[in-house]
Amino acid sequence: MLKRVFTPDTAPRATLWYLVLAVVMTWPVARHLATAIPDNLGDPLLNAWILGWDASRLLRLLHGDVAALAGFWNANIFYPEPLTLAYSEHLFAQAVQILPVYALTGNLILCYNLLFLSTFVLSALGMFLLTRELTGNGRAAFVAGLLFGFALFRAQHLGHLQILSSQWMPFALFGLRRYFITRRWPALAGAMAALVAQNLSCGYYLVFFAPFVAGYVLYEMVSRHLLRDRRAWLSLLVAGAVVVGLTAPFLAPYAALRASGPAWRSVEEVDSFSADLASYVTAFPRLRFWGPRLQAAPSDEASLFPGLVPLALALAGIGWTAWRRWKRAPAGGQTGVSPGPLAGFSLVAMAVALWLSFGRSIRLLGRPVTGLTIYDWLYRYVPGFDGLRVSARFGMIAMLFAAILAGIALEAIARRGRFGRGLVLALGVVFLAEAAFAPVDVRAVWPGADATLPGALGPGAPRMYAFVRTLPPNAVLAEFPFGQPGMETLFIYASTLHWRALVNGYSGRFPDSYRRTYRSLGRPLDDRARACRTLQSSGATHAIIHGSLFRDDAGQAFSAWLRGCGAQEIVHWDTERIFAIPTKGVGSN
Repeated sequence: MLKRVFTPDTAPRATLWYLVLAVVMTWPVARHLATAIPDNLGDPLLNAWILGWDASRLLRLLHGDVAALAGFWNANIFYPEPLTLAYSEHLFAQAVQILPVYALTGNLILCYNLLFLSTFVLSALGMFLLTRELTGNGRAAFVAGLLFGFALFRAQHLGHLQILSSQWMPFALFGLRRYFITRRWPALAGAMAALVAQNLSCGYYLVFFAPFVAGYVLYEMVSRHLLRDRRAWLSLLVAGAVVVGLTAPFLAPYAALRASGPAWRSVEEVDSFSADLASYVTAFPRLRFWGPRLQAAPSDEASLFPGLVPLALALAGIGWTAWRRWKRAPAGGQTGVSPGPLAGFSLVAMAVALWLSFGRSIRLLGRPVTGLTIYDWLYRYVPGFDGLRVSARFGMIAMLFAAILAGIALEAIARRGRFGRGLVLALGVVFLAEAAFAPVDVRAVWPGADATLPGALGPGAPRMYAFVRTLPPNAVLAEFPFGQPGMETLFIYASTLHWRALVNGYSGRFPDSYRRTYRSLGRPLDDRARACRTLQSSGATHAIIHGSLFRDDAGQAFSAWLRGCGAQEIVHWDTERIFAIPTKGVGSN
């Protein structure tokens, strides 16, 4: 009985093991589940703010406030710009996931960390279900789940919740495979739900993964001789229309921003964030074993070494499938299950994903090896590609298909008796050693804001933001120091305490109006009169001086500048001061 409990060959037991491993591999995140945020206070705080904005609007909608939905995209940053939520990922699917927890606790850090851990668990579980369906072997599927759920690729994206949210891809493929085997609607509906969830979790995967889904469907249709099957075509076209219909409303705001200006990412920017051939023998420094040893082409976004275990198993899966097909027997043998079209497709898809990860040209240590690739055509002519700068993120999609191929090899090993079954689990242990990156850096949190904005905002901050909540709903804040990314993320996260509009902001992209405002308010003492005019024209009704964030006595100088602009100090706590901004009669000191 005890042996069965510790054998991860069923979905419930595998899920429990994945959860335990997620806690261990990301330690000490679980220890600070409700009080600290992992990795850094940049993008994680931005994403926590996005989750808070989404969840608060959804709760208002559930309480009958339809206006909450109408203003969903006009988030409270970069005032007075519209569609400010669309300057980054909207994280709508993640907000739906944590909505019950947020409704019960109001703790955004708890919500964020539960999502963070769930990306490991669900990614692994999705691959477990897919590989078990493919091979019929629970042990092999468990280790294949490890390869995807804890892929080395994740180590460099601990601060990017949207990139960690790869979990719905294997679920989508699992549903599609079940549909092509059973031809039943529930399986297709599950695939649709998973694909919509993936589309609404990460813009990169929406654009990068969709062609592979279409390719797999076509591959199945050809392999199973269904090209003339009207029922199959009708079912798939209806499913596709539903997915597009549910996804399109979330694309419209991005299209509107795209139409209002030039392409979001220049070719130079895309080239700088593409993989290099040497990227695949470069490990992210955070990895405990490989990080210090493999640094051929160090990069924050393109350290793509997959690990020896996944690499060896994927190659073995390719070889095993080829040999069995040459022998004209199903890869599962008499006791296994034939992988069918998904095995052959996975090889092609992995190769294409690797190719696309190089971006517009293949390079070796920065030097071009080839001319322009198909990615250049995608960038120029396929909507969405010109807004994404990091083609190296195709590496996660390559890992998806590599894990499938590895699962085929693991099934072949597992069928070699007790030794084979033990070897499968041993390979999983070795892989976890390759993928280890703990301990994860966790930042101190401020209980009054769900998270400790490290004493950075000063001891008076909780009382100050409690006062801000009493300001009129149409109040607009400008917080100083203005425009420093490390501070702007603190300010937008703190705005979840009051949801008043901010002239400040931080996101994946910045509007031109904010850049102009920053040029003046970032260093207001350089030209005080100009800064006064900029502050007034920004629409700010109140200014906040965070004295603890300034060096020396600069906070006092900023307060004096505001008084010279005609602003009136209305309240202060410790080093935090709030000023009311006049609508006219701005001074020039």
